[in-house]
Amino acid sequence: MERFIILRDSGNDAVGKLNTKIEIAGAILLTGMILFGFVSLEERSPHGLERITGRAVSKVFVLEKVLLDCNISLEENWNLIEVHCIPLNSSIDNMFQSHLGDIRSIHGYDPLDPDDKWKTYASNLPSWVVQDLTSIERRKGYWVDMSLKENITINGYYIQPLTVYLYQGWNLLGYPLDDSLLINESFSSISGKYSMIYAYYAYDTVDPWKIYDPDNIPLNDLENFTPLYGYWVNMTENASWLASTI
Repeated sequence: MERFIILRDSGNDAVGKLNTKIEIAGAILLTGMILFGFVSLEERSPHGLERITGRAVSKVFVLEKVLLDCNISLEENWNLIEVHCIPLNSSIDNMFQSHLGDIRSIHGYDPLDPDDKWKTYASNLPSWVVQDLTSIERRKGYWVDMSLKENITINGYYIQPLTVYLYQGWNLLGYPLDDSLLINESFSSISGKYSMIYAYYAYDTVDPWKIYDPDNIPLNDLENFTPLYGYWVNMTENASWLASTI
């Protein structure tokens, strides 16, 4: 496990491993200082420390980055999943390379695309067909249609905390953490901003759909966010959710 401290001043970052000293504008900042918030730099590999001078430091962030295996159990036909172990090459061809023959299609959902919210990858289509879903993101959920039941292991980086932006209306959320949490506790910071959450557990052949309604707790059959599953979340307004167990 690696942990990094990130200091941000107007878009510039100084990144160093924890327990190192970072000098900003002549001041030594240690990792025991008060944290003002978090940021995800998941696409960036810190290779040292840069000195930023002449500007005030606005935020101090801490990341946790772990190399981890995600063992995903997929049932025949439809599965609603997420992947929070993302390798540096997050393309579908790379992440599912030895299983592409068993995957009929993968579907993502983009609430910000007014013209074409659904994105699709289908390996059985002709080579000239343009796939509009080519990679996997750890904050998103995906529908995966399998031709058979299979277990898939993906090795990649798990990062927390993560800021997840949710938009008014339906969002296909990927629960990006490696530990299960109660929904009402995990979503406490955005309480009152969402109206419904659905899960689809393909292993439950009798009743795969589960529901969490914050206004009808006794009637819910969904209580926890569980790693490696995706969730439909209906937001009543835009909000940002800090996904973290630390």
